[in-house]
Amino acid sequence: MAVSNPCFTGRKTGPYSLPSVLSPLQDSCEKPACYEKTVTLAKEPHDSLGMTVAGGMSSRGWDLPVYVTNVDPNGVVGQEGSIRKGDILLNVNGLDLTGVTRGEAVANLKNTTSPVVLKVLEMRPPEESQPEFPSPPCLSHSPTDSTKQNLAKLPHTDDYSPLWVSWLQLPRHLYCCKDIVLRRSTSGSLGFSIVGGQEEVNCNQSFFIRSIVEGTPAYNDGRIRCGDILLEVNGKSSWGMTHTALVRLLKELRGRITLTIVSWPGSLL
Repeated sequence: MAVSNPCFTGRKTGPYSLPSVLSPLQDSCEKPACYEKTVTLAKEPHDSLGMTVAGGMSSRGWDLPVYVTNVDPNGVVGQEGSIRKGDILLNVNGLDLTGVTRGEAVANLKNTTSPVVLKVLEMRPPEESQPEFPSPPCLSHSPTDSTKQNLAKLPHTDDYSPLWVSWLQLPRHLYCCKDIVLRRSTSGSLGFSIVGGQEEVNCNQSFFIRSIVEGTPAYNDGRIRCGDILLEVNGKSSWGMTHTALVRLLKELRGRITLTIVSWPGSLL
């Protein structure tokens, strides 16, 4: 099954490796991790919506959807109660909020008139949708569970960012992809291994970059991270392929090879 336009458009010593992800990938085949909802709000002209947002295109070096970082319980959004921290904003009063900068999203939200109709993608917390999904290696120094619980109790923070596993729940049309061109001679490998695919989890699933080997084309390019999702190879979608088939394809290719990947915050640099 081909995937058309699944995107908005966009080092240390190795080898690096990504912990096993097969068990949670199997789990993700069996139940949805997010769903779309429409929220209608009544707002007076002088009222603020009462929420802060982050993300957007070119956000701290990433191209991300616009997401809610905080909701004022006394504001218009908080009083209605349907929108919560971590939700992805898709549309407001017919204006598309995907593929825009944070500044553009804020301007569109501020200029709304009542009734305000928001289309939102709610992502279930990782503990609900993927209870044992490991974090990529660069998150090994993340706060402990108890620290996260304490941070969650703070009344206001604009530093909130969804976990790496949360981004993996997004539908493909919200992916922010980039093409990376590698060159390989008749000998040697591209320098990375993959995990995932149909035969490993018994359903269609994404392929992840599992490890990167120092001194190889993938390593020398510097843009590929452990935890990245490999969507296409030379324009051929990896969706629906078996692990064996994709490995064979990658081994057979020579010369100029274009990899279409998506990276989310938390992937290993």
